[in-house]
Amino acid sequence: PPLYFWTLWPWVRLVGESEFAFRFITVVVGTLTIAAVIVLGRALAGPSVGVLAGLLLATARFHIWWSQEMRMYALAGLMYTLALYALVRWWRSGERRAWLGYILAATAGLYTIYLSVVMLLAANLWALGMLVAAWRRKAPGVGRRLGAWVAAQIIVVLLFAPWLAYALGKMSSWSVAEPVNFAFVAQLQATLLTLGISTDIDRVLLPALALTLIFAAGVILLLRRPAARAGVALLLLVLALPCLIIFLLALPRG
Repeated sequence: PPLYFWTLWPWVRLVGESEFAFRFITVVVGTLTIAAVIVLGRALAGPSVGVLAGLLLATARFHIWWSQEMRMYALAGLMYTLALYALVRWWRSGERRAWLGYILAATAGLYTIYLSVVMLLAANLWALGMLVAAWRRKAPGVGRRLGAWVAAQIIVVLLFAPWLAYALGKMSSWSVAEPVNFAFVAQLQATLLTLGISTDIDRVLLPALALTLIFAAGVILLLRRPAARAGVALLLLVLALPCLIIFLLALPRG
């Protein structure tokens, strides 16, 4: 999708066409993503969690690497994070500007990389769970919230439809490789979160397993705090769904 290239075109005409100039816009995006993660962590679990989340991202090798590349992935990560923050803020406050912010960030994410559809899926599943929980508590305004959320999804689809209509006829390829099992894809993701660089995944199996166990222990501890459960649910969705979708996309068409 074209958003990164639409951004890059005026940028290089402003600052020049050196390698440094091309890459610098990604550095800016990566830095803004740290700020976005801080406010998302703060919205979900308080100021200390926000600062810790920002620190972890700022020192993550994967994020540092992609914040220097002349590619669209850092921009997609920023849009993903902003959309989730807008969603959480809209759910907590009902602010119209948060609702509009979600629409803009979600649409921008789709215009950056097609895999941003995973963010939409995670956001919709999380919102559905929150709506069901609110309905069971007989909280007021559930119907209004549902209507506003459905309207937001329709607007995102309509805004992305022009590009999708143009691009669908040009995306006829599919994987013809041998199928892989889901455990392999999950191991790839665990390795990514552990090291953040390309490596022999079997050689670093133990660190990846250790990280997974630490993560599982943290989730179990957080689930004992009712106030943290919504944040844990969002975390699990944004970790598990990309892994599942990438596995499905990697399957040969046959």
